[in-house]
Amino acid sequence: MRRIGANYIITNTGEALRNAYLEVEDNGTISRVVRNNIEAKEVANLEFYNGVIVPGFVNTHAHLELSYMKGAIETKKGLPYFISSLQKIRFESENKVILKAIEQANIEMQNEGIVLVGDISNATDSIECKKKSPIVYKTFVEVFSLDQYKAHEIFDKARLIQNNFKRNKLEASVTPHAPYSVSGKLFELITELSYQENATISIHNQETESENQMFIDKTGSLVEFFRSVGINLDSFYPSGYNSTPSTIVQLPKCSKLNLVHNTFSSQEDIDKVLAYNSHSYWTLCPNANLYIENRLPDIDLLHKNRLRLCLGTDSLASNHRLSILEEIKTIQKYFPQIPFIDLIKWSSYNGAEALDKLTIFGSFEEGKKPGVLLIENFDFESFKLKDISKVKVLKV
Repeated sequence: MRRIGANYIITNTGEALRNAYLEVEDNGTISRVVRNNIEAKEVANLEFYNGVIVPGFVNTHAHLELSYMKGAIETKKGLPYFISSLQKIRFESENKVILKAIEQANIEMQNEGIVLVGDISNATDSIECKKKSPIVYKTFVEVFSLDQYKAHEIFDKARLIQNNFKRNKLEASVTPHAPYSVSGKLFELITELSYQENATISIHNQETESENQMFIDKTGSLVEFFRSVGINLDSFYPSGYNSTPSTIVQLPKCSKLNLVHNTFSSQEDIDKVLAYNSHSYWTLCPNANLYIENRLPDIDLLHKNRLRLCLGTDSLASNHRLSILEEIKTIQKYFPQIPFIDLIKWSSYNGAEALDKLTIFGSFEEGKKPGVLLIENFDFESFKLKDISKVKVLKV
C-alpha cells in the first residue's frame, strides 16, 4: 500500500482537500481518503508531491483509427474541407501505417493520464491495441449514409464490426455519425438496437454553422460540399429548425446520449434536448474546434445550464495532441471564470458516468480504481493551470 499526498487533492466528491492523502493498494484500488488536522508531510511513509492530485482523465470522444493523419490536414478551413481531406487521405493510406499510429496514440494517452476512452471506430483496426492496453476503451461503431435504400446494408456492416469487437471481449455499440450524415431509416435501425442493448448513443453535434443551415433551409457550405461530391440530397427535407431539435426525436429517449462538440448550440437547442432526454451529456473538444472551425462553443452558456459536461480530444487528424490537460488549458484560457474544480469534474467524473464506468473511474472513493495523477507547476494563488503545467501518472 502507498500513501500519496500533495498540496491539494481533488476527489470529485466535494471541495478540494488540503492536509489529506490517499491510501492506495498495489493494484490501484483506493482504500481510504484520509483527512488530517496535521500537516500531511508529517505522516509516516507518505509520498508528498508539490502540486494537485486528481483522478485519472477520461477522454470521452476520440478517433484512435485516425491517428495516422496527424498534421496531414490544413487547419482552420472548416468542416466540409476537413471531411473532404480526411476521405482522400483514407483512400491513400497503408494498413501498417494505420496500426503503428494507433499504437503510438494509445501510448500517448497513457502518458497523459487517460484511463478511459470513448472511441469512435469505422473498422476493426484498433482491436489488437485495445485488447492489450491498460486503458479501458468503450467503442462506438460509427455509421453514416443519407441514402435510405442503403440503410440496412450500412447497418449490417456496422453490426459485423461491433460483433468482432465483442468477440474480442471489447465493449462496443453502434452509433450515428452526425445529424447531417444519417438517413431517417438508418436512425431508426440504430435507435431500435440501442433500445435492445440499453446502449449509449454518441453523436457529433452542431460542429459547424452550416449544419444548422442545412436543416433550416437546405443551404450552406455543407450542402454545397455534398452536392460537389455527388451525394443526392433529394430525399432530405429541411425542418426549418436547427439540426439538434430536428434529429433528437429520432434518438432513444431513455438511453444515455452523448452530444459531441456543440460548437453552435443555442439555449433553445439545450432546452429541446433537456425536455426530450434527461440522460444527456455534452462533450467538448475545444482544441479540435479551433483546429477545424477556429471557433469554440459557448462554454459559459453550457456551464450556466448546469449540463453534464465532458471532455474529449477528438482525433490527431484534428488535434496536435491527445491530452485532456491541454483541453483544460484551452478552456481556462478562453473562459477563465470557470472554476478549476469544475473542469476536473468534467475531465473525469462526468466522462466516467457518460461511459457507464463510474463504479471504477471518475473520483477518489473507497473501492474504486480511478488512477492517480499529479498536476505539476500549478498556480496555487489563482488555483488554475499555468502554461507549463503538466501531468504525471502516479498510479494506474
